[in-house]
Parts: sequence; C-alpha cells; structure tokens
Amino acid sequence: MRVDMEGAVQIACLAAGFDWDWTKANVERFCRHAGWQSARTGPTGTGPEYARFRTSLRIATPIGEVEYDPEFFERRRIHGAEVREIVVYLTDLVDESSPTGRAFLVDTFAELAERLSLAFGLPSHRVNDINLKVVWTLPRAVFFLAIDRQDGSIGLRIVNPVYQDHLNRLAREYRGDDDFDDEDFDDDEDSEDSLAQSAEFPSTWPDFVSALALTLTRLPVDGILALTASGGDTGVWFEMGWHELQCLVTWGDGHSQEHHAKAVDLGWSTAAPIHHANWERSISWPAPYRACEALAEGAVIILREVLEVAQPTDLQLVAGNDSDSDLMPDVAAFLTASGR
Repeated sequence: MRVDMEGAVQIACLAAGFDWDWTKANVERFCRHAGWQSARTGPTGTGPEYARFRTSLRIATPIGEVEYDPEFFERRRIHGAEVREIVVYLTDLVDESSPTGRAFLVDTFAELAERLSLAFGLPSHRVNDINLKVVWTLPRAVFFLAIDRQDGSIGLRIVNPVYQDHLNRLAREYRGDDDFDDEDFDDDEDSEDSLAQSAEFPSTWPDFVSALALTLTRLPVDGILALTASGGDTGVWFEMGWHELQCLVTWGDGHSQEHHAKAVDLGWSTAAPIHHANWERSISWPAPYRACEALAEGAVIILREVLEVAQPTDLQLVAGNDSDSDLMPDVAAFLTASGR
C-alpha cells in the first residue's frame, strides 16, 4: 500500500498556481509541466471524452484522467473552455472493507488534508457523502480530495470552476444544498431521521473495538451511532459534525460521585448542559485511524468500568442522521466482525 505524499502535494501546488483557461491545449500543457505521459484517449460511453495520462507519482498505478466536454460549454455560450475536470489517483488500490486497508486510506487522507491545508488554507467545506471528501475553492480551480470506497483509493479532482458552479446550481434546485458535486445525486430520497439497526455484535471487546473504530471512520456528517444498555437510558452516543467527531456518555441520575471521578480519571470531561449527557470527548476531523480507534477504546472502557456493561452483546445499536440527509451510518463492520 503506497502513497507518494510529496508527489501528490507537488501536483496540487502546481495545479493551484497554473494559468488555467480549461482548453484542451491548456490542460495538455499542464500535463507536460507535471511530467505526465499520454496513455490513451477515447469516449466514456456518451457525451464527454477522456484522455488518460501516466502520472509521475510513485505508486502501482499512476493514472490521471482528463474529461473533455466542449459541447457542455458551447451550450452555455462559454467560448474556448473544453475541459470539465482532471482526476489524479494518489494511492495504490486497497481493500477498503478491511481494517488495515481502511486505516491506510484514513491516515493518508488525514495527512494529505493537513498538508494541503498548510498550502491553501483550511478547506472551503466538507461534502456530505459516503466517501470522506473535502473541498478547496481556489481562484482558477476547485479541488476535491476524497476517498473512493468503491475503488479503495484516494483521488484529487481538479475541477473547472464554471463546471462546478453549474453543479452547485443544480444542487440548490434539487435539494437546496451547496456542498454538492455530480456524484451526490441519488434518485432514492426515501430517508428517515433515525434507524434502529439489528446488528449481531462481536462477542469479545477487542473485536468490538475494531468494528467500532472502522464504523466511526465511515460516519457521514450528522451521522449518529448510539450504543445503549438498560432499556436505552444508558450508553454512548457518537455524532459526526463538520469538523469533529463527538462522543457523549449518558447514565441519567444513577451515577455517583465515585463514578464521576472515575470517568474524569479516564479522560472524559463533564458534558455541556446543552448535550443532556454526563460526560463527553471529541476528536477533530479529518482524523487518523488511530484517533478513531482511541475514541472507540475509550468508549468501551467507560462502558465496561463505569456503566458496568458486561459484554458487547448486552448493547443495542441505533444508527441515524440528525439532519434531512439520506446518508445513514454504515454498520457493516459489526456484521463482518460477528461473522455474519
């Protein structure tokens, strides 16, 4: 599993400073400056055409793709522009469903996001998507850094701002959401605010921690994961915000000063009154895999030692979304870990 970190940042910096006019010749000049070699050109099926390049990145499959669509710009009376976007694959392909593969992608994504933030400032926004995805809106290009769960890779999309503006307008008309790109359209609008998930938890705490950490790395924005015992009044709640992942612990009025002292000793803070919880802890996002794993470990310790949950199978899972989004938390890791 490889990533050419320095090479990826160099490509982004080169693209950020390039004099884009988004003609075919202009983009080909960028590819030459980046040291890319032309591989092939052909139709994508209908509409746009693509050109594939071999990039200079030191990975197994160093591929970049340019999407041409002059008709798109002609229909909108934008003369000269021919290119929608460039996609650069920054990592080897890995098995995203495995903890090892996911850890590689999450750690690499977090480091790339940090390095690009040092170069371009904090991301403009985070796209609410099943894939981790952040955006920098620069004067002559829009950058999308994203994990592609289907391919098991990380890619950088360098998008023509005119094309991105078109997608944003479609987004506002479609669902009133600016933080959007062409991959976010989904005709299935059948969503709910919350969903009780039937998951057969792993029987051991170490396996449970592994499944929980993997699940936390996949939470969408406003995604909620609740692990409760004792009829639902006691447990831990995870919620993904735009810039942090928060964990809240609730035990009603049943806890003593001794329990409170123990929770504080374990590194938990007294929860703010607005949260209607006893204790809280959070990590900033994007976060490396180890940070999510540590949060999962901390939650399990407080479940066992403070809330006195004997085993994972004593817990119930409720997953949902605290907004009008149809993106629900992916709890498949629990089913995989339990052997289902």
